[in-house]
Amino acid sequence: MDSDPLLEGQRAEADLERLEEGGVSETYCFEDVVNAHPKRAFKWLELHGAEKLGEFDVPEQPFYAALGDGGLLTLGLEERCPSDVELEWQTYLAQKRYSRGRKVHKTWGETVAVEAFVIPIRNAAAADNVGLLQPTLRRYLAGRCSMLAFGLPPLQAVVDYKWTQFALKLLYVQLAMFAVWLLSFTVFTKLFQDEDESLSLRELLDTKSGRWTVALEVVATVFMLPFMYIEYHTFSDFGWGWLNTENIIDALTYSNQAAIVIMHLSRQGVNSDSIVILMAAQCILLWLRLQYYLRVFRASKFAFVDTLVAIMADVKIFLVFLFLTLLGFAASFHVLYKKDQDEYEVKVLAYVMCLKQTMHQEYRTLWQSIFTVFNVAAAGEYDTEVYLKTHFPLATATLLCLFLFVVTVMLFNVLIALLTNASQKMTDNAGLRAVISKAQVIDELENTLPGWVKRQHCMFPAFIHVLKEKPGGDYEISSDSLWALRGETLVDASQETRLRTFALEDRLEAIETALTRLHDALLPGDKGRGAAGKAATENKIQEGGPQDDPKAQGTRATSSWFGR
Repeated sequence: MDSDPLLEGQRAEADLERLEEGGVSETYCFEDVVNAHPKRAFKWLELHGAEKLGEFDVPEQPFYAALGDGGLLTLGLEERCPSDVELEWQTYLAQKRYSRGRKVHKTWGETVAVEAFVIPIRNAAAADNVGLLQPTLRRYLAGRCSMLAFGLPPLQAVVDYKWTQFALKLLYVQLAMFAVWLLSFTVFTKLFQDEDESLSLRELLDTKSGRWTVALEVVATVFMLPFMYIEYHTFSDFGWGWLNTENIIDALTYSNQAAIVIMHLSRQGVNSDSIVILMAAQCILLWLRLQYYLRVFRASKFAFVDTLVAIMADVKIFLVFLFLTLLGFAASFHVLYKKDQDEYEVKVLAYVMCLKQTMHQEYRTLWQSIFTVFNVAAAGEYDTEVYLKTHFPLATATLLCLFLFVVTVMLFNVLIALLTNASQKMTDNAGLRAVISKAQVIDELENTLPGWVKRQHCMFPAFIHVLKEKPGGDYEISSDSLWALRGETLVDASQETRLRTFALEDRLEAIETALTRLHDALLPGDKGRGAAGKAATENKIQEGGPQDDPKAQGTRATSSWFGR
């Protein structure tokens, strides 16, 4: 596919009807699904994106050992429906017994109930825009779909399979290369502090420290090149959709590094302040880039740049208002201290020396005033004599009290509340954002893979199979069996009563389902009598009021976390 499959038009009416009937054949890919449902592709994935193949029990020790910290086990096969699904998974668990995750110690040899699914879309895990990942990621980055799309079972399965199959290994290689880049540049900056700036490049290479400085600079540049190669392919694939905060920071890092190398090796501008400022900025940019690798790991789902961008989007208007308030107070202090900026004479021994000295340097200029009021507001550091021993002590002291109350007490606390709220939004969706971060890493890595690698069936199989724990199994402890104890905060008396009520409703629903099946199994003649009895029962319920009907009290809807 050369075009975005999510933007193509409808196909024939026969394809639409066939897909609406509930499934796809083994020859259908994501492009066919989108062509039949151009406006409801994600809804189709939600309803039909995971097909259940069966349920069975597996030994808990190899299952949890292979599962690790994740929630899914994924397997790539060329068949949509293997002849023996259980045998396929038992073989897989035997091979992966201790190769992934933490080891689960054997207790009493329990088995765990699992569910086997298949993603019924051929080549769902394919690279580029043939599979599910890149088209969905493009729409998300363009703001045309919600992040909830990555919570759909097919997207979760594809991301998990690619992550465990090859992306995590390649990411470790990439992280090692970045560590060499980071450490080389850091040591280079340390050696640069002791470098003689008047030396030419040849004279610099004649010294031992100079050779080390140039060598570390070259190593840092060489290990930067693979990242530039990845960035180039990402930009060529996404076009201007590549433009976001994270990629802009990456581009600044590359250009900054190149400018430093050119200035240092050419010895042009090595004596200027520009190279020092560029090197200081590069240190921050490199350590900031490190969060790109940390956010995809389970132990650290906090993405600093993503969080910073989200917070700035929420509080940017308030920050403008806060800055204008600080500017107003700074200008007011600057005006009040005009009378204190006088020159005076100092007599030293036998002669008089004119000494130009300015009192109260904190508010001498407007920029110094802005820095001073920010320091007072943020750090709370100020000298009372600066505000009491002035030409207008009452005015400056009053203005200081007003400033501390308005800015420090009120506005800064409002800012903290807004930052907390914005940070909480990021924390609430940490799981989805981790999946999206993995999807972005996978897509960047796939863009750099050669074509012959993308044609390997072991990395990009025809179908993705999924194994997960069966919800509500016997190994789970139900909260409706807990007791409420005085002084304990696990459950209180009202919660215990409510939980028991919910459990009773579930049993009544199960009884009603059994009676309905029994009624459907009756003979036609018995069905008539059963219907008359049901009508009489309904009349009694209506006469008795809705409180006599257990169904009138409401039911609770339950749904599976994965698929339907």
